[in-house]
Amino acid sequence: MSDLLDQLVADHPDPLARYHALTAAQRNVAALLARFAEERGAAVREMYDSGMSYGEIGELIGVSRQRAYQLAEWPTSRACDLRDTGV
Repeated sequence: MSDLLDQLVADHPDPLARYHALTAAQRNVAALLARFAEERGAAVREMYDSGMSYGEIGELIGVSRQRAYQLAEWPTSRACDLRDTGV
């Protein structure tokens, strides 16, 4: 990811063009992060639907029972919450 950023900066020596290129890239990254959150929630819902409790899911994925529930409730919870991703 850092290589992509470095390439964007190198490819746009003009500050205005660089600003617009970085803004467009940032929008794409935000959309990708939202998609990751959506898919993570779907995975948690799938585990829950298969009979696991949120407590079991939380223990398995390394979050609290409450956080497992929040992940399953996406998009009603925050779409892009990075607290448990190491970021």
